[in-house]
Amino acid sequence: MLRETKISVHRLSHLFGLSTEKRSNRSSSTKKEKLAPLDSDNPEEEPTEPTRIKGHGRNSHQVYKGADIITVEHSTLKIGNPCPLNCGGRLYEIDSGVVIRVVGSPIAKATRYQQQKLRCALCGERLTASLPQGICPEDRYDETVKAVIALQKYFMGSPFHRMEAFQSMIGMPLPDSVQWELVEQLADGVYPIYKALIRLAAQGKLLHNDDTYVRILSLMKENQEESERKRTGIYTSGIISLVENLQIVLFFSGRQHAGENLDDVLAHRAKGLEKALQMSDALSASKTKNEETIQCNCLAHARRKFVEIEEVWPQECGYVLDLIGEVYKNNAQTKDRAMSDEERLAFHKAHSLEPMKELKTWLDQQIDDHLVEPNSSLGKAIQYCRNHWEKLTRFLSEPGAPLDNNHTERALKIPIRNRKNALFYKTQHGALIGDILMSVIYTCWLNDVNPLDYLIEAQYHRSLILQNPESFLPWNYQSLTQAA
Repeated sequence: MLRETKISVHRLSHLFGLSTEKRSNRSSSTKKEKLAPLDSDNPEEEPTEPTRIKGHGRNSHQVYKGADIITVEHSTLKIGNPCPLNCGGRLYEIDSGVVIRVVGSPIAKATRYQQQKLRCALCGERLTASLPQGICPEDRYDETVKAVIALQKYFMGSPFHRMEAFQSMIGMPLPDSVQWELVEQLADGVYPIYKALIRLAAQGKLLHNDDTYVRILSLMKENQEESERKRTGIYTSGIISLVENLQIVLFFSGRQHAGENLDDVLAHRAKGLEKALQMSDALSASKTKNEETIQCNCLAHARRKFVEIEEVWPQECGYVLDLIGEVYKNNAQTKDRAMSDEERLAFHKAHSLEPMKELKTWLDQQIDDHLVEPNSSLGKAIQYCRNHWEKLTRFLSEPGAPLDNNHTERALKIPIRNRKNALFYKTQHGALIGDILMSVIYTCWLNDVNPLDYLIEAQYHRSLILQNPESFLPWNYQSLTQAA
C-alpha cells in the first residue's frame, strides 16, 4: 500500500510537467550511469569541456528553400574579362557567395492603393487612375492570406481572436469573423483533396490510428439535453497510412472512435489487396469492427507502464526496460541502414527474438511463481504485456510491422495544440474545417512539400481540383502548376 501511494504521488507530479521517458535523463536513482566523484585519482587532470549538443547553431543557407533568390552581379566585371590584376588570365564564374537576410512580417499585410482622381474644370467629368493588373476592388483578401491564416490556426494553434489582437496592434486589423470566413472558403476548395486522400489512404499497407478528446459545443449541448444518450464521448481520431513511400495523415472529429473511423476509411480499400497492418494501442475503441486487419499493439505503451513505476521497483523495471531497450537499439540500426521490410524482419529475428523470449519467460515466472502481487502496479504492468504479447511482438512475424504507435502520437499533437489554445469548436462543421486543413497541412509536411505554396496553388486551380483531385495531390501538383 505504501508503494502504491508513492506511485500515485509520482503520477500526480507529472501533471505539473511530465519528465522524459528516456532513462538517461531520469533521476539519478534510476540511471545506470553514475557520475564521476569530485576527488579524482588524478588531481592534475583538467576537466574536459562539455561536448556541444547537435542541432544548436546557425543554419546553412541550403535549408532556406523558400527564400527569394536575388542574383547580385559584379558592378564592373563580367565573365571573359581580363583579370584586373594584369596577370594575363581571363575571368570565369565559380560558385556564388551566399548571404542570408531574414526580415519579419505580420500575419497579414495590407497595401492601400490610392487612385488619383482628376476632374475637368469645364465639363466636370471625373477621371480615375486604373488599378494595377490583377487587383480587383471587390476581392480584398489575397489567396496568400487564406493560406497563412490556415497555417497559423490549424498548425501553429493560434486562435482567431489572438491573431485579431495582433493585427490590430500593428495597424492592420483582421477580424476573427473574417478569418473564419477565409479558412472556410479555403477548406471548401481543398475538400475534394481531403476525400481523395481518404481513398488513397485506404490502399495503404500499414495504418496507424489513435484518439484524443476534443470539445465541440454543439455535441456537448446535445449530451446535456439528451440525458439517455448512450454515447457522450467526443474525440479527434488520427489515422496515418503508409502507401509505398507516401505518408497520408487524416483527422476525424466527432462521436466515433478511432477504430470506427478506420473502418470508414478501409471501406474504400480495393478488393483483392492483402490485409492491412494496423498499429494502435490495446483499447477496444481502436480496433476495427467491420474491416479485418492484422492488429499490432504499441510496445511503447507497454514500456511506459514500467517507466512510471521504476522508482518503486527499480530492479524489476530496470530489467524489463533494458531488454526492451535492446530491441529499440536494433530497430534504430534497421533505420540507419535503410533496410527493406523483409530485411528488417530478418534482422529482428536474428537480434531481437532472444531478448523478447527472455522477457516473456521472466514475465510468466513473476506471475506463475507468485513473485509479484497481481493487483499491484507491477503485477498489472506484467499482466498487460502477457495479455497482448502476440500483438506486441508482431514485428517478429510480419514484415513492415512497427514497434510502436509514436507516429500517430506525434500527429495528434496538432489537434491537441489547437485544443489547448482555442479550447473548443462551436459546431461539428467547424470541427470538419479543422480536420480538412490539418490533414492537408500535416500530409504536406510529412512528404517534404511546402504547405503554404500548396494551399496557395490549390486556390488558383480550384476548377481542376473539382474535376480531378487525384491529379493535384501534394506530391504531384507541381508538374501541373509548372505546365500552367
